[in-house]
Amino acid sequence: MDEVKGKLLKANEDGNFFEFIQEIYYQDRKDKKLLASALAELHNDGDLNLVGLFKNFNNTPENHDFFSVRRIFEEVLPYLNSPVQDIADCVKHLTLEAGQDMAAYMLLAPFKEFCIKDDDRAKALLDIALTNIDEDFDHLSTAIEAGASKDEVAYVNQAVELLAHKNELVIQRAIFALGRINYQDKTLLEPVAVAIKKSSESSPTDIIVATSMRALFAVVSQSDELEGLFLDFLDSHTDQ
Repeated sequence: MDEVKGKLLKANEDGNFFEFIQEIYYQDRKDKKLLASALAELHNDGDLNLVGLFKNFNNTPENHDFFSVRRIFEEVLPYLNSPVQDIADCVKHLTLEAGQDMAAYMLLAPFKEFCIKDDDRAKALLDIALTNIDEDFDHLSTAIEAGASKDEVAYVNQAVELLAHKNELVIQRAIFALGRINYQDKTLLEPVAVAIKKSSESSPTDIIVATSMRALFAVVSQSDELEGLFLDFLDSHTDQ
């Protein structure tokens, strides 16, 4: 481990950090798999600003292995100790740099895991998402999903409250998040389904209706008693 950490620090000093981790990545996966642990330790000990490095890593023609290098950050991300704002900015950057690639949003799962590891992180991300509503990137859904995994009732109720928000983008993202939760407390399913249905009726834009349909289907699929709500939703939007 110490040898790998020394080589990583040397590569960073020499200005070829990404070239080096790209070079050793595949061999490391076949071997002792020390790379992710070494990077996390260096970052958390303050010897290497991994988040800062990746925030400036771009998907350019010369970085032909952008996705394999970004994959390393996916593996390390849940184990980093950094301010939520810094991680959120880095995740946004690397996701948008990926463009339309199918792998673009693969960072969201480890980012959610990062938020789950500390009770304060989901709340911090939710505050960030609501304080400065980002039209280009959705941190709100991640915050709600991560928070709900630790305090389901509180975060689900907050998401439902956001369905009355003045900003339609916030409403859309809250609906999306409600449809992403695997509900442990089944008593939440009916009020959530009703709230989504009402929101689609009060904000009947195409994007809200489409997001509501997917979310409502996901919610009612977790209960044998709510199929009628989904059928009512379909009937009410048949002519739209």
